[in-house]
Amino acid sequence: MRDGSDDEYVEYVTARVPALRRLAYVLTGDGHRADDLVQQTITTLYVKWQPPEPSRATPPAG
Repeated sequence: MRDGSDDEYVEYVTARVPALRRLAYVLTGDGHRADDLVQQTITTLYVKWQPPEPSRATPPAG
């Protein structure tokens, strides 16, 4: 990845793939089409990936 955020992307996607697969199956009704939809989605996300800024990802202390 351009800015070295591959690890963050992989961590994010790995945590969400099971839920994405379930949703894709509900939407398509077919396991293979669901996998294709998830693959297309995570590929599009990779191209547009910008990890959250630390100030937005961490709630303010207090």
